[in-house]
Amino acid sequence: YFYRVKSRDAAGRLTGHIVGNGLSTEQEYSPASGHLYTIKSNFNSTNQIRNLEYEYDLMNNVTQRQNHISGLSEGFTYDALDRLTQSSTTGKIDDVDYSYKVDYQYDINGNIINKSDVGDYSYNAASGVRPHTPNSITGIKTNTSTNTNNQDRTYTYDANGSMTKNNDKTIQWTSFNKPKSFTKGKDSTTFTYGPDRSRYQKVQTRSSDNTTITTQYFGKIYEKIKQNTNTEHKHFIYADGQLIAIHIKTDTTSAAGTSATSNTPATPIPDKTRYLHYDNLGSIDTITDGQGNIVERMAYTAFGQRRKGDWRASDPLLPIIPALTNRGFTGHEHIDEMGFIHMNGRVYDPQIGRFLSADPHIQDPYNTQSYNRYSYVMNNPLKYTDPSGYAGNTNYPSLAVIAAEITKAILADITAGLFSQVVIAYAVSYAVTYIATGSGKAAQGAGLPAGLFMGIGGLRGGKVGADGKMHYNPGWEPGSMKTLVAHGLAGGIVQDRMGGSFGAGFLAGSAGSYFGSSGKSGKANEIIGNTAIEAVIGGTISVVGGGKFANGAQTGAFRYLFNDSADHFFAQGNHDYKMMSEAVCSTSSPGCSIASVALQIQTVGAFPGQDSRVLNNGTAQKFSASAFSFTSDPIISISTSTGVINITLPGHRLDPGWIARDAVVMYGSIYIRTRGYGQGSYGFFNNLLKHSVWDSVDQKVIDKY
Repeated sequence: YFYRVKSRDAAGRLTGHIVGNGLSTEQEYSPASGHLYTIKSNFNSTNQIRNLEYEYDLMNNVTQRQNHISGLSEGFTYDALDRLTQSSTTGKIDDVDYSYKVDYQYDINGNIINKSDVGDYSYNAASGVRPHTPNSITGIKTNTSTNTNNQDRTYTYDANGSMTKNNDKTIQWTSFNKPKSFTKGKDSTTFTYGPDRSRYQKVQTRSSDNTTITTQYFGKIYEKIKQNTNTEHKHFIYADGQLIAIHIKTDTTSAAGTSATSNTPATPIPDKTRYLHYDNLGSIDTITDGQGNIVERMAYTAFGQRRKGDWRASDPLLPIIPALTNRGFTGHEHIDEMGFIHMNGRVYDPQIGRFLSADPHIQDPYNTQSYNRYSYVMNNPLKYTDPSGYAGNTNYPSLAVIAAEITKAILADITAGLFSQVVIAYAVSYAVTYIATGSGKAAQGAGLPAGLFMGIGGLRGGKVGADGKMHYNPGWEPGSMKTLVAHGLAGGIVQDRMGGSFGAGFLAGSAGSYFGSSGKSGKANEIIGNTAIEAVIGGTISVVGGGKFANGAQTGAFRYLFNDSADHFFAQGNHDYKMMSEAVCSTSSPGCSIASVALQIQTVGAFPGQDSRVLNNGTAQKFSASAFSFTSDPIISISTSTGVINITLPGHRLDPGWIARDAVVMYGSIYIRTRGYGQGSYGFFNNLLKHSVWDSVDQKVIDKY
């Protein structure tokens, strides 16, 4: 075998696995937060080759990571917007101190304005033309150990905002805005793309030894690499959604073989298998051979630049280019000869922490940092990753889950009657999908199954009894004839209306209802996982019935979201968030101070629906706080020197919980920072709509200035 699962925890997270060379890896998670705490790889208790440990703050930011094998550790600090402000490496190897630190500074738009290991960044912010693209960086360090040999750089861009010049590098782009070629002196790297705009060939020319290396990509499973007279075949082996091994076969000769003559065949190069091992971000940090020997260690700075495998700083004059694979930071392909990382959608420069082209997507319209189209994961690279090169992975739930959660939250407060439930489920799913896709057909395809399956859920009437078990209306129990027929009819109608087969849809709906029992959950990540399982079941059954996999998958997913899991959306669940307001006032303006803004928070901006009472400093007062006129949530509100703290009382839907609202100074202006934590049946809903609740409250304070 190449890979075998040893254990998973109750949440389904992988806690132990073993690869083909016998190396075993154990991962420890926090049962409460889900944070990955430790990664240990060993053959036995005395032969450990990896021992990584991580620590986190209350906002889920990584505050420390430790390499117990090399003895080095890193500490991290963040600003009020959760942006990385410092990484500090400490420790000794063989009694030599290798401590160093990097500081990061940003402007209010999320632009890096200084990176101490790089230099000072300049932007066109004043002109309003591409305010997020650096036009120069002064003071780049070419020797980090002595901080000498500074080199200034200038950058130019085309009309699309894509970088075309980087001092000694020239970049050309395709018509669909993906990099076509990189040229550095006499060296070049060229990519060719297929009809689906994914790269299928890379040609690298290297002038130092007059070498041309041609790589052909066959999806993610095979690469053919030709260099001079040798051809290398790399077969990529996946398990649990991750690349776990590379099998390499080499034709003819290489440096390890002998050249063929007219009378003597070339000495063959043995096939080899290499196993890949990852850190908490999914970056490759260790490669082992078939016998378990360490072939290579890799490591990266916070923003993804390669460094020495034991976490020591690298020398910019001696770039690190791994011999076995160009995959590295968060699993992406490095263009090491040019110093970039190809993240599929876009190319990223890890030295300056910026993308070379603009992101066409705005990930979170309520987060001002999302409007910076060149920043990497909102400048928090220890917390988030960017799997596609477009809009990083910040663990936001899928649109289908959001639609289902919003629908159930609305129903819990303002609907009574099955018809209303059906209408609202249809309307919310239609609206969310239309906003996301702009397609009326796609919106109908989301709204129709949502409404139908919500209606079936209403007919079934499942409720949690005093015994903790689900109780359904008579005749509507799971697997009953009524339930199977209803789900079958709904699946058939949906597929028929979307151009598919009624029969295949009926089979996917009814049989999927019978066999699909992924479990119920109120946690977004578990809902997403269960939805995927139900989609596969529905799609497979649809194919068996002669229909399309995609149509059956949609039926299975919506049946689970708006029917099976509906009764569990409001189980106890945490909400934990932080957000910033727009600027309230400039500190240079008369009357603008922390004290004055704090007073206005206490007067009009303490909580939604605040009455005219002004909070007394340090005195607790009882209020009814709610964002909606038809609900009431009791709280105790206590003023502080910078704002207010609200604590829930029994009867509040998020009890127990708290909200802290403070006036903070950033970049010469005062903002309102809101931090919330709670437990209750509306946790997901509260996380999702935090801006809808607090933006209007913040505006009342802003209007005072």
